[in-house]
Amino acid sequence: MVFSAIAACGAFLLAPSPFSQKKPAKKPTQKPAVAKPIVLGTKQLPGDFGKIGTTYTIGKDLPLNFTMTGLEYKLDRFIGDNGSGIEGWMPRKDEKLLVVKYTVQNPNNRDARLWYGTLNLIGITADGENINHLNRPIIGSGKKYQEVQLKPAQKVALTAVLRVPAEGELPKFMVQHRFEPQAAVIRYDLTGKVAKLKPEFSEDGYTAKESLAGGFGNWIPFSAYDLKIESFQPTTDPIPSLRSEPAHTQWIAKVTLKGLADQYNRFWYGNLNLTVKTEDGDLLQPRVQDRILRMSTDQPFDGQIPVGEEMSFRIVIDLPNKIQPKELRLGFKRPDENFRQHIISLNP
Repeated sequence: MVFSAIAACGAFLLAPSPFSQKKPAKKPTQKPAVAKPIVLGTKQLPGDFGKIGTTYTIGKDLPLNFTMTGLEYKLDRFIGDNGSGIEGWMPRKDEKLLVVKYTVQNPNNRDARLWYGTLNLIGITADGENINHLNRPIIGSGKKYQEVQLKPAQKVALTAVLRVPAEGELPKFMVQHRFEPQAAVIRYDLTGKVAKLKPEFSEDGYTAKESLAGGFGNWIPFSAYDLKIESFQPTTDPIPSLRSEPAHTQWIAKVTLKGLADQYNRFWYGNLNLTVKTEDGDLLQPRVQDRILRMSTDQPFDGQIPVGEEMSFRIVIDLPNKIQPKELRLGFKRPDENFRQHIISLNP
């Protein structure tokens, strides 16, 4: 009995006290933070998301008020100032033009210089490619660039042009103060906000056709002048000063040109991208005689078309005998540059 009591007492003493405190739970060890790599140039510039017709201030040191007033797609040509004179910009075969209209106003209490280098006008493609404007932006309805000192509160309207992809819409546009590259920019979402191409240039208003329908007497835009074909006929009296291949017939296209710009306005046979489609469906790249002839004499012409003047010429083409052309396709050509052809039906 005594032994049992002593054993029971010992067991009581050895048992843990119900009042003893539990050890605090061990906190989980935090993993050391992984340092992120420093990548320069990935931070987007601060700025506003612009709306057409809303005025925004660009720059801090000498700010300017900018308002986008309208945009449109074009497919023919834009005539403006390139710094040396008046030039015509044409879209290449995989391009169309974006014409941008905007105003700039001086909000300062002192004069502000406005010149072609003041603002960057940048189109941004779906692939992230940046496209800068081509011309020196022109003020008002004229074609000549002019630098101005804007008086306080003075506002001017300007126009600029960009070559953009022929397919689809240009999704984004950005305006930046060139001399304050860290200042806030204006970003525009252009989706559905640009005036469409004319129906004869596009099926949906955004994707430009690869070739265009023409006709006798219709003006075809070249870089610095317009050209129209008056007629296209074989001759029964070959021009003796021109050498033709055996079993070939000379065909003569009578053309009229109207000068519009004083830069790159040379007219010569090398400007002509000319193809003939036969009634069998074959496309021929005929030999174009290496001389443009005047209308009244067989004297060759290789020169400039004066601005505002019209001049007429003959283009002589050699085609195999018994070939009956169905279409004459004519367009502007420069080395290593492809432009659209205008298709003229010869059997309407």
